[in-house]
Amino acid sequence: MANKLKELHYMLYNSGYDLIFVTESWLNPNFTKGCLDPESLYQILRTGRTTGRGGGVCVFIRNGLNCLQVDIDS
Repeated sequence: MANKLKELHYMLYNSGYDLIFVTESWLNPNFTKGCLDPESLYQILRTGRTTGRGGGVCVFIRNGLNCLQVDIDS
């Protein structure tokens, strides 16, 4: 997602989507919530790959929708 932030921001702020799911996000801890959603319109749930490069998932949930992250042991 690092090289697609402009496109991501366009989707977040111009599309009207309530939910956006991203696979193969390749996010690392350097990508803060403020970087991903500068206008703070979404709750962001994300999980990165624990080993190696790549992978990861990220979900954007529009504020006002109730959600709960459930962590499952592998």
